[in-house]
Amino acid sequence: MKGFAVLPIVVAMSLMIAVIVGALAFMGLSEVTQSTKGRDADYAFFVAQAGIDDAKIRIARDLNYSNSGGYTLVVGNGTSTVIVQKDTFSSPCTATGASGKDCIISTGQVKDSKRRIEVVVSVATFGKVTVDSFKEIAP
Repeated sequence: MKGFAVLPIVVAMSLMIAVIVGALAFMGLSEVTQSTKGRDADYAFFVAQAGIDDAKIRIARDLNYSNSGGYTLVVGNGTSTVIVQKDTFSSPCTATGASGKDCIISTGQVKDSKRRIEVVVSVATFGKVTVDSFKEIAP
């Protein structure tokens, strides 16, 4: 009969240990998921930056370059959609346009993560592209 009294205690302790182990496993999985999403968001920002750099090269090579419809650039495991507006800006560019200025919007996407950058550049007659403003905007 003495062993019978210990059995409920052993079962209760086993259940408590199982619940604690399950909670720890769930917390670990949540941390990994959050870390992966954060990494993808950072990578999406770098993909968007690559789109900005590509557009600056296109503008330097062709001073009249404009592409309001946008183009897609594949960067590693992500894609960047780039829009270039010249002189007069409209949506999605939030800046005010001016002669000799271009607005570049680049949206980087990696899996479900998106980051968008807006850059306004000045273009000299000899092809020098100077960044006037740089900001991240909501995708």
